[in-house]
Amino acid sequence: MCFSIGQYSKYISLLEGIVILFGCGYVVNYAQCSIWVFTVTRIDHVANNIILFFYKHPVMNSKYSNYLDLNSALDIIKNKEHLNPDRKG
Repeated sequence: MCFSIGQYSKYISLLEGIVILFGCGYVVNYAQCSIWVFTVTRIDHVANNIILFFYKHPVMNSKYSNYLDLNSALDIIKNKEHLNPDRKG
C-alpha cells in the first residue's frame, strides 16, 4: 500500500511541509519525470495519519473517490482479504 502526491520541483517546499504535517513519509525526486513525490508506504502510517486526516478533513472534489478506494484497500489489507485462501501470500 502506498499513498503519494507528486509535484514539480518548484513545489518541493510544499511536499516537505506535508511530511511535517502528517509526521510520516518522505520526499523523493524522480528525475526522469522532473517531479518530486511525497510518499507514505507503511500501512500503519497510511491508516493512522493519512486516512484519519482525510476522515477529519474530507476531500470535496474529484479526489474523493480516490480516498474511498484507498480506504477500501486498507480495509482489505487489514482484514487479510488480499491473501491467498491459506493466508500465506
